[in-house]
Amino acid sequence: MFGLSTMTSAASESFLTNVREEANCILAEIVRLAGFIPQDFLDPSSSKYKLLILDFNYFTRTVHYEKVIEESEELQDSFYNAYGDLITRFSALFQAFANFLCSLKDYCDQVGNDRVGISYLDLMDVDILFHIGMVLMYIENFLPGPIRERIYVAIYRNSDERRNVEFLADFLRMHPTSSEPSYLFDRLKLSESFVEKCLSCCETIHREGTNDFGKLYVDRSTLIKWVFMCLVFKSSTLKNDTIKMRQIVEDFFRDEWVGVFALTSFQF
Repeated sequence: MFGLSTMTSAASESFLTNVREEANCILAEIVRLAGFIPQDFLDPSSSKYKLLILDFNYFTRTVHYEKVIEESEELQDSFYNAYGDLITRFSALFQAFANFLCSLKDYCDQVGNDRVGISYLDLMDVDILFHIGMVLMYIENFLPGPIRERIYVAIYRNSDERRNVEFLADFLRMHPTSSEPSYLFDRLKLSESFVEKCLSCCETIHREGTNDFGKLYVDRSTLIKWVFMCLVFKSSTLKNDTIKMRQIVEDFFRDEWVGVFALTSFQF
């Protein structure tokens, strides 16, 4: 994927449109397929297929598991007859967001230090970061780690497809502690300079008091969403940089938080 700095205006606009459309398709498919996840995958302990519904321990003891499964050929046939179509659709979804995330990660690495100041292209970068973040949030919320692992092992065992296998085996694994929020953002390892540039772009828009940059209009609501997403990617600032966070809250979130507090106080 090439840098936007080399694109014509029409090409860069088409690039952003494609990112948005692909992200929206992935989000819609995540929600749709999440609604069809069978109870067997949600709670394998009570399933007749529990022998076949495995987490990522399968990859460390493949020979052992396959030897055990060999003795239950009829059960395996029944399992894939029941869930083969759904597993195939999840396979397509996993490949779609693997390609989406990997290609845009490469793009962010490429342009992370490009361009200084603020322009239409910089705003496009922030919008791209936002859509990457939305895909990660939907994966985290609609496809929890244990379920992702079980589905991916079922995909892996039923297909010779090995595209993106290293990325997916690392990215889809559950977090050791269920209380850790937004761990997929850290796991993606997006360019820190790219995220910092996007946050600086949002701060510049706020300071300059302007919100119309040609073809891409940025209202305050959009700007707040962008800043929020930048901070999720930049957890070190969110957790440790008290001075910067105080300024960000004052600039972007004070009115919203005061309004919520006032409404809550009024109710009591």
